Formats: sequence, structure tokens, C-alpha cells
Amino acid sequence: MAENLPKLQASRAAYRAHLTQTIKKVTNIATKEDPLMDSDITSLKRIVDQLARKRSILEELDEKIVGMIEDPKELEKEIFQTEASKKKLTRQQLR
Repeated sequence: MAENLPKLQASRAAYRAHLTQTIKKVTNIATKEDPLMDSDITSLKRIVDQLARKRSILEELDEKIVGMIEDPKELEKEIFQTEASKKKLTRQQLR
């Protein structure tokens, strides 16, 4: 096995944190009081692309992690945590 479970979980945590920070950047740009400038729109497009890539990577990591867990109770816990994180990120994106 090339990658172990703790390493994948740490990587996923880092991607989640980065995704949260990126969503906050989008929110700050989109909700500023001044009209959006061309540079703001360009930044938003770039960030949205980045969000899509990061979310895809997170989904891949989630699948790998779930595939490595053998204990049914740990698997159930992992699935619930993953779904809770997805909901949280979705709520942040909808703001």
C-alpha cells in the first residue's frame, strides 16, 4: 500500500482547510460594497475553477480513505464525518 490511512486523512484535512479559506475569499470578493471590477470577476472565475479542482481531489481522498477502513464502526463514523464536512462546505459555498 503506497499511502497509509493517517497520511491520507492529514492530506484531506489540509485540502478541507484550504477549501474553506478559498470559499471565504470568494465570499469577501462577492459581497464587497463597491461594484465588482473586471479584476474581481477574473479572480472569481479563477477561484471557482480552483474550488472545483479541490473538491474533486477531496472526493478522491474520501473514496481512498473509505476503501482502506475495515472496521464497520470506524467506516460508519468516517462516512458520517465525510457527509458532515460536505454539507458544511456546501453551506459555505451558498453564502
